[in-house]
Amino acid sequence: MRLNVEGHLQRILQSEAVNELIGTKLHNLAMSPEGQLLSTAGIKLSSLRPLIKPYVVELLTDVVPVIMEQLSSYAQVGKL
Repeated sequence: MRLNVEGHLQRILQSEAVNELIGTKLHNLAMSPEGQLLSTAGIKLSSLRPLIKPYVVELLTDVVPVIMEQLSSYAQVGKL
């Protein structure tokens, strides 16, 4: 039985829960000293929102095949 991990991750990334999580993390960043520094430099944290999800998707696209390969090799050796 093969899991469609990539498909599941895509659905999760498109969910409202992930959008809310990104909003919460951006709010937390805005309240931090680092966020204040970015604000002082004229960077609006709300402008970062459209950049975050594509970066996470790209990261997961690169990482998931590596993880799946490692899991497959563990299963073949009988470690799972």
